[in-house]
Amino acid sequence: MNRYRFFEVFLSVLTGIAGSLIFSSQYLHIWAYSPVHGGALFVGSAIVLTFVTFFLFYHVNNLAVRKINRNERAVLTAAILIMSGLIILVIPLPHRMTPDQMQVIEIKPLNTETDKPVLIEEIKINSNPQPLSNYLPSSGWQDTFYGVESQPGTSTPFVIKKNEELSRDVEVLLAKGPDYGQVSIRLNWDEQVVDLQQEKNAEVVISLPDKENPELWAVIYSVCYWLLLFGLIYTGSLMAFSSETLRKIASFLEEKSQTVFFWLILGFLFWFGIAYVQSVFLNPSNEMQNGNFLPAIRPIGTDLNFILDAAKSVTSGGSPYAGANKYPPLAALLFIPLSLMDKRSAYRIILVLTYLSYIVVTLIIPYVLSGKKKLPAFASFLFAIGFFSYGLSFEIERGQFNLIAICCALLAVTIFHKSRKYRWLAYILITIAIQLKLYPAIFVLFLIDDWKNWKRTLFRWSVLGIANISLIFVLGLDTGVEYFHQVSSIVNSSGKSDWPGNHSIQGFLNFCNFYLDLSPHLMRGLEIALQIVVLTIVLHCFDHAWRRTNFKDPTLFLACTITALVLPALSHDYTLSYLTGPVIYFCMEIDDELSEDRFAHNQTHTWITSLLLALFAFSFTGTYFSYMLKPFILHEQFPLLLVLLGSSVLLSFHVVRTETIPVIVKNKMTVYRKRLAYVFLHIHSRTIHF
Repeated sequence: MNRYRFFEVFLSVLTGIAGSLIFSSQYLHIWAYSPVHGGALFVGSAIVLTFVTFFLFYHVNNLAVRKINRNERAVLTAAILIMSGLIILVIPLPHRMTPDQMQVIEIKPLNTETDKPVLIEEIKINSNPQPLSNYLPSSGWQDTFYGVESQPGTSTPFVIKKNEELSRDVEVLLAKGPDYGQVSIRLNWDEQVVDLQQEKNAEVVISLPDKENPELWAVIYSVCYWLLLFGLIYTGSLMAFSSETLRKIASFLEEKSQTVFFWLILGFLFWFGIAYVQSVFLNPSNEMQNGNFLPAIRPIGTDLNFILDAAKSVTSGGSPYAGANKYPPLAALLFIPLSLMDKRSAYRIILVLTYLSYIVVTLIIPYVLSGKKKLPAFASFLFAIGFFSYGLSFEIERGQFNLIAICCALLAVTIFHKSRKYRWLAYILITIAIQLKLYPAIFVLFLIDDWKNWKRTLFRWSVLGIANISLIFVLGLDTGVEYFHQVSSIVNSSGKSDWPGNHSIQGFLNFCNFYLDLSPHLMRGLEIALQIVVLTIVLHCFDHAWRRTNFKDPTLFLACTITALVLPALSHDYTLSYLTGPVIYFCMEIDDELSEDRFAHNQTHTWITSLLLALFAFSFTGTYFSYMLKPFILHEQFPLLLVLLGSSVLLSFHVVRTETIPVIVKNKMTVYRKRLAYVFLHIHSRTIHF
């Protein structure tokens, strides 16, 4: 048996099982039968459908697929798998007859030889008593004053069928006494035998626990529909197209799978379908739900009001931390001009500045740093959809100024590298960014103009560090100490939280701990481990940029941005608003490398590149949508950011050329020794130029 024949058999078995589960449950209603009869129907239909599927595959494949090569066949198979999966995820097909949504309660007398009856006094489904007389069989049972009772010697079961999701156990109230015998009680395929005979008359409540998991059955049926739809599309495409057409389609898909734009469009369409179309049009209420997708607070601009109140407190001689303000002291001073006007006018000014900052961060800075003559098409695409993204909308709703701070930081980096004359302005801008929000300090890493002259670089960083620490005490020693207390309270706020809008490492673990109830020591260990992972990736990117002598390395740029998103203890989803710009800058380099087509002959390299591009695009476009529109398991944005960080770094190391590395030594320790020696040899011969 060759490889492709084995693939036909394997695919036929999977499609047969998937189709059998759907057909036997939706149309044969196997859950209404006993486990033996229902299982026999399922196995029988699976065997029949497997043979039918294999027969179709065998004959159809001989028509076209045999005439195209193995790689083209693999591309078509992967494309159909992805397409059918997207269809199922975006447009969920119905599965109303699953065990979690269908209850079949069967009560059957077992003592037919002794003529001992069974008396059912009451049956409750979701705590609602059922009208037993409505379910009386045509023979074998009778309606009495106490309930429904089986006639002596009958073997006819009493059956209730309900189509609703169980929220509580099914309760069956039966009579016990010397005149009653054994009875079999079944809920779907869960069956138990109860002996009702005892010396005195009494009552007994039999609880039938709901052991079904709706989420699990939803996943099972989605996978079944996916496999079945894949088989149908696969067979239909082979019947509808000639081998030449299939070859052209495969070549087209293989070419496009090596472009960033292709996967960004697919990723956005995926999240648009699963997060928007399903929530708005295909929700369980059967009504259009076009409500607010943000956790909005009234009045609008709540966070802006906090800093404005702090600025007013400073002007009146009070502390900037008299209210809910947690920003550095200098931020209160910078907002004094806005605090002199009414809050609505101040909010409008911040709104305009936020949109302007978004344009600068998303379009202008990537354009200037990359040195390209024009921006690629995907940059305009991401810029346009980013205007309506969850992060930017959340930023504006809260009246936040993260984009303004990041705009100052990235402008500082741009001015530093593009205009030596105006570096003083770059230092002012990076200082303002740090004093508005502490996390822009990570972009100080890019204030390097000579990788070899570490003495000058360390001096520059030290002066900026001392200046920013000094500005913490601009309103006095007590105010600075109070600010550090505020920061300490935030850092030590780990515990439990049901708020999924904090995508930091600590916020993600607090959200998980709300449902898992982990120990504090384990939580702290996981937090430290994840922080080490993120920082290790950033340091590795820094080392990679150093070896490439690239002062504005896009991979390091994106890695630092994601670190600024996940490392602070509080990092709410409105900070996602500044992620688009670094992603565009990174994609511009990747797109240039892929356009050179240096690895077209290497199929393994092609497949790995496609996989990394898919992970990168799907994880990034997922951040454009609110947790309120996503399934519960996807509420937290941190896993997406972690996948984005990992895939971007792997993609860069996999695609970007490394010919610019000056020395390649197999022994890593030798490399590090040479670099360290190089720094010490040159550090004494350089003068300090700040």
